[in-house]
Amino acid sequence: MAQLVFSDTANNQGILQEAERMTKLGAAGITGNATLLQDFTRLVNIWDGRINADIMLSDGKWQYDDFNVGDMPIATTNLVSGQQDYSVRTDDNSRQIWKVSRVDVKDSSGGWKKLRQIDHTQIDTGFSAYRSTDGEPVEYDWNGISMLLFPAPSYASSAGLKIIFQREAKPFATTGTDSQIPGFASAFHYLLALGSAYEYARDNGLVNANALRSELEQGRQELRDFYAARNVEKSGLRARQENTR
Repeated sequence: MAQLVFSDTANNQGILQEAERMTKLGAAGITGNATLLQDFTRLVNIWDGRINADIMLSDGKWQYDDFNVGDMPIATTNLVSGQQDYSVRTDDNSRQIWKVSRVDVKDSSGGWKKLRQIDHTQIDTGFSAYRSTDGEPVEYDWNGISMLLFPAPSYASSAGLKIIFQREAKPFATTGTDSQIPGFASAFHYLLALGSAYEYARDNGLVNANALRSELEQGRQELRDFYAARNVEKSGLRARQENTR
């Protein structure tokens, strides 16, 4: 299936146009109605988030990221001597960080080292007493808002903390981004139309609501299977070379 833009009123090849077909609202039934346009934009964004979550749960080794955001999912910040708590909630584009996959820190000599992730429940001593002497950080704990370094650095370093993460997708807007396409595989772009159409059909008592839901769940499972399949390890088997002479 070809990729779908958010809206294509000229050729009827967009996500909203597909939703108009599925809901039987007809051409411009959504795009020509300001209220429904806002409603379906919200629903498409909700389902874009759910699809992105499906991918992240299935896509363990490939670090999926929405290319619409426009930069790499890597952030750096300054290490401050004696500061243990660093705010890690959104990226530079105000996209919410969903998952931290790696944290590196510069040591006092300027070399990079990877930090181990821990959870506060693993700390047997009093929390404030754990690695309480400032030094070179070796561990971190992240709660979705703040990142704590253990121990707090005993030195300052410009851009000395590097965080690699996964984040929410760039949302579609009701104006100005009609040509934006979803950031995941084009074969599954239709799921955003299907998800929004199902929500509308359910809330408005349309007779095809259950059929849309069934197709939606089947499509989500196929998407999860697709992204999970990218994690297959190399088996070590080698293709046999045949003598063609």
